[in-house]
Amino acid sequence: MQTELTATAGLLAVLDRRLIALRAALHTGDRAQRPAQAPTSVQLAARGALAAAERWDAQAMAARGLAPIGAGKAPLDLALLDTHRDILLDLAALERAIADRVAPTLAPPSRERLTRRIADLLPLASLLSDLEDHVHSELRRLTWRASAALGDTTPLVRITAMRCPVCSALSLRLDTERDLITCFNAACRCGENLCRCADGRRHAWRPSDLIGQEAV
Repeated sequence: MQTELTATAGLLAVLDRRLIALRAALHTGDRAQRPAQAPTSVQLAARGALAAAERWDAQAMAARGLAPIGAGKAPLDLALLDTHRDILLDLAALERAIADRVAPTLAPPSRERLTRRIADLLPLASLLSDLEDHVHSELRRLTWRASAALGDTTPLVRITAMRCPVCSALSLRLDTERDLITCFNAACRCGENLCRCADGRRHAWRPSDLIGQEAV
């Protein structure tokens, strides 16, 4: 139960950071940039022609006392706006689902306090296995959606509240896509000949496998 709670709290913390990044990226379009192929000579020539045309348009507009088209504030990224809105709606529904089970008298929080409220209710939700599973699954889905919208599809979350049960290092990572906890200490070995670590693979567990492990 402690392991599931730690993993779920880690997901919520990542989602909170992703929501902040989404809000910041709404006007700037600041998504993670993927490596691009070098442009061809034809593409470079086309870009040069476009730049020249844009300069001519800007000079013509300026001569008439008009601001160049596109010189105003950057427009909202509608795809990011939709994602941000949908995640907040789903978070609000998740908060109500938790509160209905463990704190039915609580009034709904503001949007700005949704993640804080869910974090406060997580210890109570972890006492009900079906609710705990639902919360973990929903937060994993929403975290992945927010990360994908930002262009960051790295699903690993560092776990700082628990040590590896084999090597005792603070080297555990939660794969939010596969719901798997893995030790990233290259020297982690258990000495069992039939274990996956014997051929250089990392130790890995489901969060439920580590229930009862001591927190840091």
